Amino acid sequence: MNYIYTGVFFDKDSLHEMVNKYLNISMLERVIENPHVTFEYKPVKVDESLFGLPIKFAVTGYGYDGKNQGLLVEPILLWTALEGTFKKIKMPHITLSVSADGKPVDTGKLIFRKIKHRFFICGRYGAYNDNGKVVINNPQTNKKYELQIMST
Repeated sequence: MNYIYTGVFFDKDSLHEMVNKYLNISMLERVIENPHVTFEYKPVKVDESLFGLPIKFAVTGYGYDGKNQGLLVEPILLWTALEGTFKKIKMPHITLSVSADGKPVDTGKLIFRKIKHRFFICGRYGAYNDNGKVVINNPQTNKKYELQIMST
């Protein structure tokens, strides 16, 4: 299977609930269906045994420019096996939505402003494949995972 990117994926509805609770913002025209923090784009090698691992982030900032809208995040719980890949990310973020002419890839270029009350979210490590599917289930253990947001 070919993977377009690896990252941590979040349940869209739960994430939006948290965003509305803490930020009370409106989304742009095109809401991202599979919100995530990209770890690696076009990976050469993917360790599928790590799929499904929970990773906790603090949401520390918010960015918006009329074309893109996103959250700045920092890891709170990150598995050692993923630290090297994560350190390569210039601006860890989650794209929430984009305008009709916005591109999700540009969200990392936003100026993120610190939010008043940071909040915590937990997602699962996985990949987006060339069939347009998010894969978070671990094929080596046959464990199946559900996406959910946990807050503290």
